[in-house]
Amino acid sequence: MKSLFQNSSPFPYPTKIPGSQARPSRLSRLFILLIFMAFTAASAHSQSSVLQKRITVQQADIALGDALLLLGDKAGCTFSYSSSLIDPQRKVQLQYDNVPLGRILEDLLGEVAKGARVQDNGSGVPQVAIRPVRRTGAIKGEIRTSDGKPAGFVNVSIKGLGKGTVADENGSFTIRNVPDGAQTVVVRLIGYEAVEQACTVEPGMVSELPVIHIQESSSTLQEVIVQGNVNAFANKETDYAARMPLKNLENAQVYNVISKEFLNQQLVVDYKDALKTAPGVVPFISAAGTNLAYIRGFPVQASVRNGLATQTWTLVDPGNIERIEILKGPSGTLFGANNVSFGAVVNRVTKKPMETFRGELSYSLGSWNLSRLLVDINAPVNADKTALFRVNAALHEEKTFQNFGGNKSYIVAPSFSYKVNDRLSFLFETEFFKGQMIQQPYNVLTTDVTFRNLNALKPFYKNSFAGSDLEGTKISNNFYAVSNYRISDRWTSQTGLAYSFNREADQFQLTANWLNDTTVARTFWKNLRRDFSTLNLQQNFNGEYYTGNMRHRIVLGINLIRNTDDRFVVEDPRYDTLNPARPFKPFFRDKADAIVARSTIQNSHLDWMTYSAYFSNVSNITDRLLLMLSLRFDRYDKNNSTRNGTVSVDAYQQNALSPKLGLIYQVVKDQVSLFANYMNGFNNVGPVTQPNGEVLELKPQRANQWEGGVKMETFNKKLSATVSIYDIRVSNSTRTNEQQFTVQDGTQRSRGTDLEIIANPLKGLNIQAGYSYNKNTYLKADESMEGKWVTGSPKNIFTAWLTYKHTGRVLNNVGVGFGGNYVDDVFYDAANLFVVPAYTLLNGTVYYEKAKWRIGLKVNNITNTEYFNAWSYPQPTRQLIGNLTFKF
Repeated sequence: MKSLFQNSSPFPYPTKIPGSQARPSRLSRLFILLIFMAFTAASAHSQSSVLQKRITVQQADIALGDALLLLGDKAGCTFSYSSSLIDPQRKVQLQYDNVPLGRILEDLLGEVAKGARVQDNGSGVPQVAIRPVRRTGAIKGEIRTSDGKPAGFVNVSIKGLGKGTVADENGSFTIRNVPDGAQTVVVRLIGYEAVEQACTVEPGMVSELPVIHIQESSSTLQEVIVQGNVNAFANKETDYAARMPLKNLENAQVYNVISKEFLNQQLVVDYKDALKTAPGVVPFISAAGTNLAYIRGFPVQASVRNGLATQTWTLVDPGNIERIEILKGPSGTLFGANNVSFGAVVNRVTKKPMETFRGELSYSLGSWNLSRLLVDINAPVNADKTALFRVNAALHEEKTFQNFGGNKSYIVAPSFSYKVNDRLSFLFETEFFKGQMIQQPYNVLTTDVTFRNLNALKPFYKNSFAGSDLEGTKISNNFYAVSNYRISDRWTSQTGLAYSFNREADQFQLTANWLNDTTVARTFWKNLRRDFSTLNLQQNFNGEYYTGNMRHRIVLGINLIRNTDDRFVVEDPRYDTLNPARPFKPFFRDKADAIVARSTIQNSHLDWMTYSAYFSNVSNITDRLLLMLSLRFDRYDKNNSTRNGTVSVDAYQQNALSPKLGLIYQVVKDQVSLFANYMNGFNNVGPVTQPNGEVLELKPQRANQWEGGVKMETFNKKLSATVSIYDIRVSNSTRTNEQQFTVQDGTQRSRGTDLEIIANPLKGLNIQAGYSYNKNTYLKADESMEGKWVTGSPKNIFTAWLTYKHTGRVLNNVGVGFGGNYVDDVFYDAANLFVVPAYTLLNGTVYYEKAKWRIGLKVNNITNTEYFNAWSYPQPTRQLIGNLTFKF
């Protein structure tokens, strides 16, 4: 027989949690943690100690009511119950020797015992209340218009219960925790008669309804939807941030979400531009062509896809992005090391197959010969819609604002899902990406140049040191598979596999070495071929359990990641020397290849593995107070690498533990949460050989963050806001002392604040704005760096976007958008000698949208500002983009 403490919850479906903590002193932090641990243990004890008390009793043919009185005397408690639930006159047998009270109640009451709850009635004597067991199920359905199109954002409720939801953009909905028995689903659309659908809910089961049709066409529905207030950018629901289903107000971590709707409205044609819209994010492209962004003072790579770390060099196109999630802070506990940053994790969520047939064809053209074609087709494969297929593809070509360069690329991303039964489902995704592009030259500035501001490079803003025939090839092929298995109503298993292969071929990386004001030496690297691969295998078990009335949600996971890097490269030969003040010739491929032919090709192979195990537990101490405790163990194993056929001695193994703590307290239930977190990240660091020949074994470099703030989702979610203050301390950094010995006592501190506001104050008006302040400095480092600001890290960042869609008789369905970014100046070098100046960008858009088509116009960099990113690369001037989209 099941224990009384298994499956005894009145909540058979996962709901969400919150937590809270302030930023105290170190001693206070420990004190608070001990208090909460003690409180948690005491709460669990008070709920379960009575039922665990062992009883010895021998009594034959006793009435059930008298038996409960006798058991109460022996256990030191009282019982309360309704005679409509149990028969107090029924004769029972009490023949127990040292048996827990809970087990005895199971024998006497059967299934009714699952409704037993220990409570305090104020008398000091525990009371065991025997109540009806809450038996619930779920209802799942789909709403369509009379012409068969999905009816999104329609209200759905259960008649007489006040329980309901809103259908998603595809018309699908699920209502959980519905009492068993006959129920009536009500579909309401403003201004039209409600549609009702009867159904029967079975305990622990999902009742699937036939498709519900509303008697309006999709075009009429569109006219109705746009008249309501919808905070279109405020949906933050994600299972990836905590690796379990937690609502934003239940999650102690700060994160931002860039939705597909937001990307479409801004006519985003470049992944870098997509990231600009998030608060506190400054995206850029590295010298090697990698997508990066500065977040909380640290460079962050686009290395996580659907929650799984992939190759950091992976190419990204927004054509296959459903949403972008930016999880702030060092997240090593749930995402591991080396593939993530101390500043944040950027997780891109790809487009998934759906149960309805739909398609979209979009074409954009614009400045610099921009031509971009997007195709999105989704269709069920079989009649019962258990097999679904979707393909997204993009063909992109454009030149640049400079006198060289361009970008030609394509992506094809098919995906397939198959639902075997109600318990087991599979999802398979692939991405095939190929691009041809020319890299920007990277500037190396010496102390012999007289200028200290990168505005001095503006004479070369459009007249680059590079050349127009240096086109190289990048290939990125990604495979993703996941299986989901429902073990029980409370436990699920998810197995994920991600494989990424990336190749650079015939790729030039140019460097402009400023020896002085009148002498620039052009050097280059050429990757004849460089192959990167990442294999990530992950197994997660998600579930919930109870200790008394305290609900716990948990994820248990193991993770294996293997990375390889094979490279054939010619390193840093000098191409020529020129005087930048005089006319100079571009960089020619044939001359560079002649230099390569005389140079030595360097080849190398790297191979490393990471083995990890982790858990994260979220406990509802009360319905408003939540505590998260998480821990990860990480084993890093780097094999001997080879260089030019010679085996090196840089192999090493390293272990690391990464804890995480989060607290949420909902001041106003489901509207305002106070939160605090402690988060940890780490990077593995290999041994170094000292000048005297000794080998120094190093510890992992660590980042520890303390953060606190408030989250809000108020006025029926028309206002969503997050404010936080954080402090990240990096330790175990290496530095070189005066004797040129490596010492691992370097420290760094990044502290600041984040603010995000998403609002829908008026009908048709949506606002998204953010501000970030960050101060990132080296506390202890090499002499030239100590006390200096970290390069590329801006102090102040503002971002805002306002959009308005008109719904009146005149100019109906016309929308306009306006916004931009401000990024503070940053230091270009570790010695803080050279400054990259601040800049402000303004963008605007106007569009006209109907159910079946959309036409839009976007202007980027309206003021035609000339500015540089943190790597000294000139950024695009004014660009005009037009778009036409058809939906079917």
